[in-house]
Amino acid sequence: MGADLSAEMKESQDITTNFLKVFAIQYSKCYLIAMMKICKKTLAKEARGPQWKLMKCDKCPPPQVHKTGVVNKLSKYLKKWNPRFMVVRGDYLIDYWETEEKHNAKAKPLGTINMSNKNLHRDANDTVLNRLIALAEKCKINVDDMPKPDKYPDFTLEIWHERKGPIYLQCPDAESWKSWCDIIEKCRWNAPRYNLYEDKAHLAAFPNALWRTRWECDMWGWWWGGGGEEAMLVDAINDKIADVVLYKLDCKLTMPWSARSRIRNKFISTVDGVVTSAVGPAWKGAYDALKKVAPEVEVKVKEGMQPIVDAQKTIQDEICKQVEAGSKDFIAEKVTPHLAPLIDIIFSPVLDAFRILLKAYDVAIEKGKEKYEAKEDRLYMVWHYNYNSEYWDAERKMWDLYDPLWAMRLVFEDVYPWNITARARRRLRKTLDNALYTFENILEDGKATGKTWDEAAREARELMVQDCRSAIVRVLGRILFGVVENFFEKLVIRPARKLIAPLAEKVPQPIKDFVDPEDLLEELLYNILRNVCTTVFEPYASRIEL
Repeated sequence: MGADLSAEMKESQDITTNFLKVFAIQYSKCYLIAMMKICKKTLAKEARGPQWKLMKCDKCPPPQVHKTGVVNKLSKYLKKWNPRFMVVRGDYLIDYWETEEKHNAKAKPLGTINMSNKNLHRDANDTVLNRLIALAEKCKINVDDMPKPDKYPDFTLEIWHERKGPIYLQCPDAESWKSWCDIIEKCRWNAPRYNLYEDKAHLAAFPNALWRTRWECDMWGWWWGGGGEEAMLVDAINDKIADVVLYKLDCKLTMPWSARSRIRNKFISTVDGVVTSAVGPAWKGAYDALKKVAPEVEVKVKEGMQPIVDAQKTIQDEICKQVEAGSKDFIAEKVTPHLAPLIDIIFSPVLDAFRILLKAYDVAIEKGKEKYEAKEDRLYMVWHYNYNSEYWDAERKMWDLYDPLWAMRLVFEDVYPWNITARARRRLRKTLDNALYTFENILEDGKATGKTWDEAAREARELMVQDCRSAIVRVLGRILFGVVENFFEKLVIRPARKLIAPLAEKVPQPIKDFVDPEDLLEELLYNILRNVCTTVFEPYASRIEL
């Protein structure tokens, strides 16, 4: 590197080792707590009994591909432009192959781009350095000591990460360039932050463990991450190295700016490689070890739930004494009067959406009748006929709620219509998938007794009608709850946390990690709020006609 940086490199390695050690401990603890909470919810659901008549379709078809096409990609080391067949997947990850033929042959992609931790520069030549040079020349300032930026072909976009090397993609024309820029911008907002997004315990444990690890390593304050678990760990460790080591490095280097910058960039690149090579096996080892023992631990968690439930009940009874009456008075005065007019507005669109959803089911059954093929997993109908124009019409009814929900911001702060309507649309999606999956199971199971296609369709539809009634009640309740949730959290839950803080000392030490008075407070108060939302739309239950 041109300077003796062995001490800085050693310190960076020590930081990496310590961070991964702390994270492994925190992740194991958080994963166990997450398993316990999931187990508690599962037991509560089992105690309530089944809420839905339709069978649950756990395996949904992959979302449709958003975009495909050929663009030129600049190779990282040889700096050559190579054509690549790009596919923007339904989950907004971007895969690329050498040719379209290799993609069609199901070959492994050359790489995958996750935009959740990256930025997009639509014009690769419109960089900060170029703008600084242009400004310096305009001001007649000598720029000979500044590095000369590379010049890229027209219609070249840059995908940029703070520490990783940039990715350059060149499009054939302006229309293609705009199209790729628009979809890649969407990928920034919609790409999954985590790779293991089907493991519910992991989704709860990983961010909490990473947050605790950062604090234990003296990394306070706000942070954000994405790109998958490994990328988030690498970024966190690099942040710590930047705070501790790069400061010392900058003090050590006293040569001219260009030489200093070259040495610094080389050091950052080398350290990033060391960190990345350490994180990969460490993360894989931590996760694999947990998954190996998870079935055995889950059994023990269920067996040991009773002491935890008893402790939670004791604490929750104490919380009730302190906050229940005041919270109910607040809801009656500040919340309920505004929800009744809102239900008048949202009831009809929600009801219409589920009426149209029943038509979407009928259309799917009619279309599927011609080309149906029996499959072992019984997902043929879900994978081939769960999207049609009627379904999109049902979704649009939910989108129509956006403006009236936005208007509620005049009354309640922090109302987010997109999130609220997204939950409603997910219930539409689940209901149709469950109906088609149930139909196929009824059809296949009834073949031995001579059950016809139309008989199976009618039986599944009757169950779907019952689930649509339950879904309408749930959607209306969740919409009302979503409107007042943040307002309620700010004005009721936050002040109440101070009242119940001393209760943490009453939790027995062996189960302290599993019983959090603040969690119980939120659960109690949110349940009170949900019950109020339920009472608001109860008069409308008799008007649900499908």
